Amino acid sequence: MEDFRYIDRGKPIPREQYTDQPYVVIADDGAWVCVLTTANGHEGAAGEHIGITISYDKGDSWTDLYFLEGDDVRESAYGVLLKTSFGRIYCFYNFNINNVRNLICRKEHLSHRVDMQGAFVYRYSDDYGKTWSKRYEIPIRETKVDRKNPYEGKVRIFWTVGKPFILDNDGYVIIHKIGDMLTISEGWLLRAANMDYEKDPDKLVWETLPDGDVGLITPKGGGLIAEEQSMVVLSDKSIYCVYRSIDGHPVETYSRDKGHTWDEPQYKKYADGRLMKHPRAANFVWKCNNGKYLYWYHNNGSKWYDNRNPVFLCAGVEYDTSEGKRIKWSQPEIVLYHEDPSVRMSYPDYIEDDGKYYLTETQKLDARVHEIPNNFLESLWNQFEALDITDKGLLVESEEQSVVEMPKLPEFCVTDRKSPIFTTKSLENGVTFEFIYKAGKRKRKIFDNLDSSQKGVLIEQISDYRISIYINDGINTSCWSSDKEVLKPDERNHIAIIIDGGPNIISYIINGMYNDGKEDRIFGFGRFSRYFKDLNGKKKAYVNKDVKKLRIYDRALLTSEVISNRRGYMIKGILR
Repeated sequence: MEDFRYIDRGKPIPREQYTDQPYVVIADDGAWVCVLTTANGHEGAAGEHIGITISYDKGDSWTDLYFLEGDDVRESAYGVLLKTSFGRIYCFYNFNINNVRNLICRKEHLSHRVDMQGAFVYRYSDDYGKTWSKRYEIPIRETKVDRKNPYEGKVRIFWTVGKPFILDNDGYVIIHKIGDMLTISEGWLLRAANMDYEKDPDKLVWETLPDGDVGLITPKGGGLIAEEQSMVVLSDKSIYCVYRSIDGHPVETYSRDKGHTWDEPQYKKYADGRLMKHPRAANFVWKCNNGKYLYWYHNNGSKWYDNRNPVFLCAGVEYDTSEGKRIKWSQPEIVLYHEDPSVRMSYPDYIEDDGKYYLTETQKLDARVHEIPNNFLESLWNQFEALDITDKGLLVESEEQSVVEMPKLPEFCVTDRKSPIFTTKSLENGVTFEFIYKAGKRKRKIFDNLDSSQKGVLIEQISDYRISIYINDGINTSCWSSDKEVLKPDERNHIAIIIDGGPNIISYIINGMYNDGKEDRIFGFGRFSRYFKDLNGKKKAYVNKDVKKLRIYDRALLTSEVISNRRGYMIKGILR
């Protein structure tokens, strides 16, 4: 079965060359209306413009691109869509209204990129995206960050990424103001009262939020980048916001008064209290029809634009606090990847339609839509409660045995006999080692089926209360360790090592926590060669006496399955 997570298997969305932000709303006639930024060139190229395309078959095919600004050579970019209760679809975007050809940035440097300045405008459609109104401009209140730009606010520099929303009939559109080109940024909201029922655009009165002269920024001591805010409305009408920084962590905050004021920003955490990690890349939150949430991010501590592959999802559920509702976040799951780690993917959207789930994304060249299997997301949403122990793909199960008979483990790649040059073909298989282990204080072997040529698997406890795995297929070798201090000494630990032959990633989940490298490493997961063949070594494997239970699966378990297994073992009393 083909791995749905591989991005090249997504269905293409029309574009020119460069393409960005393929966002979708479902029109009242059932059509998918998609806005994207595209150009015959690279990001920020002259002539960049907003395109609209429509699908009547849930992303299988699309209409030809319709350009909101027609043949106008002035740049239009970074469109976002909002649908009202009466079916109107608004498209908000940047527009180079004064046809500026050069932009001063960093006080002295001159940039030919002019797509993030000018006016913030919109058009609307009352016929399901087929035709669009004239252009309207939105007034934006000048603030401190505007006055910091090289034009002292006379030219506004900004863009938008986060999707608009409705709260108590008012429309909200997110913008990211730039103080100096890509070196200082803040988050802001534009609010239009009564947008959800007011049909006359001339009667919409716009307000810039939050109150005061400073927008959404990083926590105290953080960097000057606070941008690409994404927001959702919680069940108590609080607004939740997440955004990127250059601090290695995403930032979150809540507003309890419809965007006028916000809590002190904090770096985003999992439910277990650990900080999440994320580079300078879009991270998105979506509210789902079941009242739960999804969060898109990259789960690494890079501080720049790279490392946007793979994509992880977390599930969120609301809980009560004295201040109002908050969201607690699950452990992560890989949802999309490319075989080349350097390939990026970003600027996604989430779609629910007729009981099915979809994601869009772009590599800045191809835009695609991906159907995500229901069971994948449902498993993620249920991660906080699930307690079933899965037997799907179980090959080996032993309890306190020093030697186990090894079955043949799956191959990760083979020679493609249909290829005239006999290229390597990935089978996208996986293997999971799961065990309950009483940790010692010294280095020691836990599992070993290495043969005389060192082919097979070796799992050890090493220094700093870590686990290490060594794998060898006779040609290729890989080794990856868990995070430091994750084992509880002299206690039973639940450990899963997932060797995933789709993205070629080794992951550790120890005592219910997906290892992320802590502060020691950018990555908690490691990569192994896409040409790695298999893990088959000796027919009999050594197992340490302190392994209470061992399970080997012929597939890569989901993070949520591992956590469910752990909870099930705890209930059965195997893990105490």
